Amino acid sequence: MASRRAFSSPSSSSSHQWSYDVFLSFRGEDTRKNFINHLYFAFRDAGINTFIDDDELRRGENIATELPKAIQGSKISVIVFSKNYAASRWCLDELVEIMKCRQTVGQLVLPIFLNVDPSEVRKQTGSFGAAFARHEKRPMAEVLRWKAALTEAANLSGWDLTSAKDGYEAEVIKKIVGKILEQVNNHLFLDVAKYPVGLSSRVKDMNSDLCIGSNDVRIIGICGIGGIGKTTLAKAIFNKLFQSFKCGSFLADVRENSKKSNGLVHLQEQLLYGILKNKIEVGNTHYGVNVIEERLHNKKVVIVLDDVDNSEQLDALARKHDWFGLGSRIIITSRDEHLLKEIKADSIYFINKLDDDESLELFSRHAFGESNPKEDYVKLSKQVIGYCGGLPLALTVLGSFLIGRSIPEWKSALDRLEKFPHKNIQKKLRISFDALESDEDKEIFLDIAFFLIGADKDNAVKILDGCGFSAEIGISVLIHKCLLTVNEYNQLAMHDLLRDMGREIVREESPQEPGKRSRLWFHDDVLDVLKNQTGTEKIEGLILNLPTSNEVHLSTEAFKKMHKLRLLQLNNVHVMTGRYHHFPKKLRRLCWHGFPLESIPNSIHVDNLVGIDMQYSKLRQVWRETKFLGKLKFLDLSHSHCLIKTPDFIQLPNLEKLILEDCISLVEIHASIGDLDQLVLLNLRNCKRLRSLPRSMWRLKFESLDLSNCSVLKDADETTIRRVLSSVVHLKNLNYLSLCSWEGLFSRSLVSILWSLISPKQSSLLLAELQCLSSLRELYLANCNLSDEDISMDLGSLPSLEVLDLEGNKFHSLPASINNLPRLSILILDNCEKLQSLPEQPTNVTTLTARNCSSLESLSNPSVFKFIPSLYLNDCHKVFKLPFSEMSQDGLLQACFEDELYFPGNKIPQWFTYPCTKSGIHIDARRVSRFITKIGYSASFRHASDGINSHSRYPQRAFSIKTKSVTLDCAISSDHESINHSFYCNKYVAHTNLESGDQVEVGAQFDDDIRVECVDEGKLISYDFSYSSPLSLSPSDELLQLPPNIYVLQQPLEGRRHQGYSGGLTESPPLTHSRSLSLSLSEPESTRPYSETTPLTKYGSRRPGRRSRVFFDSDDLPSAADAKAPPSVDVLLPSA
Repeated sequence: MASRRAFSSPSSSSSHQWSYDVFLSFRGEDTRKNFINHLYFAFRDAGINTFIDDDELRRGENIATELPKAIQGSKISVIVFSKNYAASRWCLDELVEIMKCRQTVGQLVLPIFLNVDPSEVRKQTGSFGAAFARHEKRPMAEVLRWKAALTEAANLSGWDLTSAKDGYEAEVIKKIVGKILEQVNNHLFLDVAKYPVGLSSRVKDMNSDLCIGSNDVRIIGICGIGGIGKTTLAKAIFNKLFQSFKCGSFLADVRENSKKSNGLVHLQEQLLYGILKNKIEVGNTHYGVNVIEERLHNKKVVIVLDDVDNSEQLDALARKHDWFGLGSRIIITSRDEHLLKEIKADSIYFINKLDDDESLELFSRHAFGESNPKEDYVKLSKQVIGYCGGLPLALTVLGSFLIGRSIPEWKSALDRLEKFPHKNIQKKLRISFDALESDEDKEIFLDIAFFLIGADKDNAVKILDGCGFSAEIGISVLIHKCLLTVNEYNQLAMHDLLRDMGREIVREESPQEPGKRSRLWFHDDVLDVLKNQTGTEKIEGLILNLPTSNEVHLSTEAFKKMHKLRLLQLNNVHVMTGRYHHFPKKLRRLCWHGFPLESIPNSIHVDNLVGIDMQYSKLRQVWRETKFLGKLKFLDLSHSHCLIKTPDFIQLPNLEKLILEDCISLVEIHASIGDLDQLVLLNLRNCKRLRSLPRSMWRLKFESLDLSNCSVLKDADETTIRRVLSSVVHLKNLNYLSLCSWEGLFSRSLVSILWSLISPKQSSLLLAELQCLSSLRELYLANCNLSDEDISMDLGSLPSLEVLDLEGNKFHSLPASINNLPRLSILILDNCEKLQSLPEQPTNVTTLTARNCSSLESLSNPSVFKFIPSLYLNDCHKVFKLPFSEMSQDGLLQACFEDELYFPGNKIPQWFTYPCTKSGIHIDARRVSRFITKIGYSASFRHASDGINSHSRYPQRAFSIKTKSVTLDCAISSDHESINHSFYCNKYVAHTNLESGDQVEVGAQFDDDIRVECVDEGKLISYDFSYSSPLSLSPSDELLQLPPNIYVLQQPLEGRRHQGYSGGLTESPPLTHSRSLSLSLSEPESTRPYSETTPLTKYGSRRPGRRSRVFFDSDDLPSAADAKAPPSVDVLLPSA
């Protein structure tokens, strides 16, 4: 609306720092109480920040100055022309300023004609003509400016409420709001990343967490260590969602902004302004909470709270789901998983680090400005990639730091990084460390970073508890803060850059004097302190790892002042002079591999030791005199070849783990071992001279027992064997048992050894006893002569079983109880020559192998096998008569995510019926990111000068994939059967940014002296592979509807010799030995079926970018002699 007084227009501004979304120009007396009121509130409800003069112009301000500023600061001007609009000089002056901004800053102008015909405005007739008659006394130049502005505005596209097309007022307002939201939102996309490498796949991964389309309110957490890309991912998600939401707000860097004066209040106001587009002052957080809940509870919003690090921030900004309207999505990024659980996040997405391919591309983009490193820098680039460990922050920082630098500078920089982390990386990572509220948690982090990475978590907890810490909760805090992880083997793990960050924190305690630091790790620093005896009481931990052969001489005097030393590791220190009473009294862990003495000196203070690790020691006995170690939990004397006897265990009452592996001179286990009530792990592997085991030890509740290659079993009589095994199978807590003569978890474990020592007639009895092992995870019964009677036991009594190996047995069928194994994932039935049928398998089975089951002819339900990712039925010739094609078409490929399916046969199934017999195929490169996953042929390589099947050398170059930006060569990695080479290459092809019009060439090329040889009807046949014939992929609009699976079969050449063509598989003539024809299935990344009618949808959706392979035995494929036509490449696709 115009003011009552004229104003002069200041100079127009071309600034794009908009203050408002919309400036609303109108004649108040005509429209304020009806149309304008409805329009304004519609704008407000949609979150459109609108200037309307009586709301924004405060009393006492110079209206003539403020109105032009408001016009110039608005992205869009909406002009409501009513009958009396031109009667106001204020309205006309506003209009002139608006049209000027349209020319100078590109302001969008939208006219609305309310009860006035556009032609009246354009030509100044009717009520507009009458108004200008009253303006005749105004200066002519002013009047002409008004008329020109009216004419220009009336010619713009807008809405005419007098016409039937635009309809009623409510409909017009809805259209206007939609148009403005479209324009406003186009300018609100956040800048995500300069090089968004790997981002699209992570956005796609989050789709299931976002549940787009669901009408519930969802809070989604994005969690990970600093620099992993949480903010980048959140920005991408925000941009993706914002278009479909009426309003949203992205609050950046909540952690830092909340620390400022009234920081949380300002964040609340920013949140409200971002959504409501109105400036609301909340005064304090309590009132702000009320306003957020009251004003947003009925609005569907998308909100991002970036980098949240404490619950106070969440309480002020997004405490509950019901603060927001139905369908809202609240995304919170944090390094603290516990915070996200505290707010009851519906899901938490943990960002994975970049893989090697993504890392190389991101680094190369920053360091070279392209997707791959320069040739001379490839090796150095890979070193940087290894150092960064997939952390985008580090790749970006180091790439930018190294750009344009010489090779010597790169090498120097890498040498420096080994000692000192880059300050920008250090600063970002240290935020998480500094945020730890407890000093004890910081000490725990530093102890782990220096001494306990790779340690068993339970062991680490005991050691840290022994140091006076509350380790269980401390480790939990570190895990939730993304500073620590525990891997699948229960080992503590930490990103290398976090480890380096911890070590740098300690180095900064005393940069110039290592002896005054709390922990010493760097090799040169440790040697300097020990040799020069400059250690002080500040040292709490020290590691020195020397090579096995060294001439370093140290003295115990070096430890004299280290009164606080808790953790000591001295590996391969062979010479230590002086008296051991200088050793610290507060030691909790002593690790000394290669300990040089025959016994531990009595003067070493061991009272507080929790763990002793003296692998590869020269010990003959542990102590000469009895020592009481009431706190000792772990004793590891593995590979101490001189050790003759164990200590008296009465003095070690709390020992939990005893490891004596490969103590080849050990002949006696002290009888007091039976008094170790806490002992859960005993390892006597390869104790070759051990002749007996104390009866008392079977009273213990072992969870892990290893007697592999232990002479107490190897050379024992049957009575002793039965006594020991009878004791073993009644250990109800046992989950790890090894009675093997070779390495490996459960490799040929209990049952396999039993069957190798006793007659098959006793099998059933022993199987019955085996049912006591309720914790057993893997059971190997290969080649045990098991009959149908033997195998009829109730397998359901082994509820923890994951692997069952029944290879080479004599039964005809499997018991139905196999379906009662809820965790079974691998079933091995190879070489069961009498096996006739397979029952339905448990749904958890992921791998089933039944190779060379020559009698197999029945499947209870073939369709059930569509759920098994890896299925091998090689040389099961009777199975060929089964309806595999129907099974496959119904869903065999549906669940084949990554592994292999082997079927017998000699023909391509009918459902591969899309032949294209020409030298190449044409496909839009934009549709393909991975197009071949396997190139293979069934024959053996041999060097021209070697004998057949010689494995002496593989070709230096076998296959290549060439695009506009990269050529990738892949060497053969196997000497026979098939070559699985191009999955590695295709990872790079996926990142080459192929566009329509680009060509991708796939070629095969071998050294001149490489041939493939095989036997055909008793004759040795050679096939030369001496040049390449490329397969070109280029755009074609004709094939855009093809599914993203390409199957390529290379037909043999006419005659007895054929060349190596690329594009899939080269099939040799019939061989007398087993071989297979392979067909590859691959779904590209970031693709999906193009329509509901494409063939791919018949098989259901599959994980993108994962491999599946189907193999058909090829005994009866046509030989080269049968070939009538010249060689050609067939492209085989599933038919519709």
